[in-house]
Amino acid sequence: PVLENIKTLSQKKLVIMLNEKDVSRPIGKTLLEPCKGLVDMVRVAVDPNNFLRALDLAEEVKALGFEVGFNVMYMSEWKEDHSFLDLLEGLDNTIDYFYMVDSFGGVFQQDVIETINLVKSKTNVKLGFHGHNNLEMALANTLTSIDEGCAIVDATITGMGRGAGNLKT
Repeated sequence: PVLENIKTLSQKKLVIMLNEKDVSRPIGKTLLEPCKGLVDMVRVAVDPNNFLRALDLAEEVKALGFEVGFNVMYMSEWKEDHSFLDLLEGLDNTIDYFYMVDSFGGVFQQDVIETINLVKSKTNVKLGFHGHNNLEMALANTLTSIDEGCAIVDATITGMGRGAGNLKT
């Protein structure tokens, strides 16, 4: 009833988020079947170390008819190891959005530019950015991500979120 009520209040897409490490498989009948027709996209929070496991989840979600957003965390650590990005090749029909998540709020504008260019070299999937505000860089990094071609970015009311919070609306 809650999702049905929310859906009647707006013509906007309704999106839910799953934390990949907390989701039991299979998810269809128990978790997402009741959301069909109400929820448009399922965003999946992904630890890069669990990327392959998350791809299996994405395929299952996609098969149920939802758009899939991959929120890949710990962007500030990708310079050390971004080999998981090689797995993006050929996934244009599985993942609809690839979000780069600055989980620790530790990247700067040049990092955003370099990471976006790296991801663009691996996939044609639409890109998104989710910034945290630990260094007060969420706004600058989000604007940079838009300039660099991100199709979707995140912000929250008063910056509500983990740690120092997210970009404020």
